[in-house]
Amino acid sequence: MKELLPLILLLISINLSGQQHFDFIDKIQDYQQNVELDNSSDYTIIDSTTFDIGKYLGMFDKLEIETRLKPQLFYVADMFGGCPYLVAIEDTFNVSEYVKSELETIKKDKYYDPDNARGAVISELMVETENLKDFIIPINSKDGFVQYLFYSEMAECFALYWHSNYRKKLIISSTKKFKERMKPFLKSDLYSVNKKRYSSLKKQDLSPQVAFRDGKYIIIWYEILPHNGVYKRKYEIENHLPYKIEMVNEENVLQIQANYIL
Repeated sequence: MKELLPLILLLISINLSGQQHFDFIDKIQDYQQNVELDNSSDYTIIDSTTFDIGKYLGMFDKLEIETRLKPQLFYVADMFGGCPYLVAIEDTFNVSEYVKSELETIKKDKYYDPDNARGAVISELMVETENLKDFIIPINSKDGFVQYLFYSEMAECFALYWHSNYRKKLIISSTKKFKERMKPFLKSDLYSVNKKRYSSLKKQDLSPQVAFRDGKYIIIWYEILPHNGVYKRKYEIENHLPYKIEMVNEENVLQIQANYIL
């Protein structure tokens, strides 16, 4: 029995380190879910008391941003929905003043709508900015490339409004977290879930799998798409610039039917 004890402790240690490996997924998604919208003015924006871009990007601690440009969050809303965009822009450029000036001109139009107008101004401005993702560099490690994939897939997947909610999804970090994330779908009449298939799935190890082979990081993880189901997806990421990401396989392992229309 004494000889078995070190092995048992080693297995426990491996399991705990594996869980910590993906803790950032839950940390960032929990932060995203607490971001709120501010509708107190003529148009919809992110509530600055619930989102800080410095703190948010700091959670991606295995990624580096290589640019002299300043990271900034734009929120674009119109009659169809709303979603955030992370961009890089000249530090000296005053976005607020620019948008304000452009809106003053557009207000003269008799068909002026605050959200649509601001959305149009921001969309035009984005043409002059850079996508922040183009400056993101992963640290060459499994952690770095899992964070890089997560950033690419999920960094702008929060504070979604109306039809933009079709973009919503959740990445699963563990079987325990899967069961927690599924509770709203199982308890609500707004969704229909195959309970038998769910019972079978929750007995499996749903933690992300990461490997490095032939110059590529291979990542397999589970994603919850509230209006479609649970998908097992396999990605390959090249270990060199431009760090091309390709989803090479997907499997719908559990269907979730939304009993409503956005």
